[in-house]
Amino acid sequence: MIKISIIIPVYNAGKYLHDTLESVKKQTFTDWECICINDGSTDESIDMIKQFVNEDKRFKCLEQTNSGVSVARNAGLDLAIGEYIAFLDQDDLMPATALESLFVLAKKHNANFVRGKRINVPENFTLIDLEKLKLNDKYKIISPINATKFRALPRRWMYVWLCLLKKDFLNNNRFYEPLKSGAEDNIFMFEIFNKAKDLVQSQNVVCLHR
Repeated sequence: MIKISIIIPVYNAGKYLHDTLESVKKQTFTDWECICINDGSTDESIDMIKQFVNEDKRFKCLEQTNSGVSVARNAGLDLAIGEYIAFLDQDDLMPATALESLFVLAKKHNANFVRGKRINVPENFTLIDLEKLKLNDKYKIISPINATKFRALPRRWMYVWLCLLKKDFLNNNRFYEPLKSGAEDNIFMFEIFNKAKDLVQSQNVVCLHR
């Protein structure tokens, strides 16, 4: 079984997508598949995805008519075969040790739910900038903690792209659609927090949010 399935919805992301996918390709943890769901893009996004698919069999491409990020993520969940699920947005970047750090903690604590931290970076932040960035990524842990304390936290805690989630734990949890407010993570994540008895919170940066 593949250890981690990374799900990336893509819609007209040509300006950012190459660096995003390249940051996945450069992960120190190598047992993954990356499912890119092309959500009816009209720019060069699909060509970029196919380039990565052709160069690396771990990348997969699924195409659908434009239906929104929730439908795309659900389609990715249906296709995923990994033991764990991770999500990434089309314009964000993963530090090279992101998957490794989350997976190590998930296995160490037999955790269904591991969460990392993010850094906000400028829109023009590139993969070259990421490679120059010095991050403290030695698997610092606040572990395990009661998930109930997170249920009333503000939306910044609800981002799904900070998490590694065991697929069996997710079971039938799906993203709600259509949501035009950009808050499609919230309902999904509230349900996950309510379902989880505890989680492992890492101090590691796992996402550079452009």
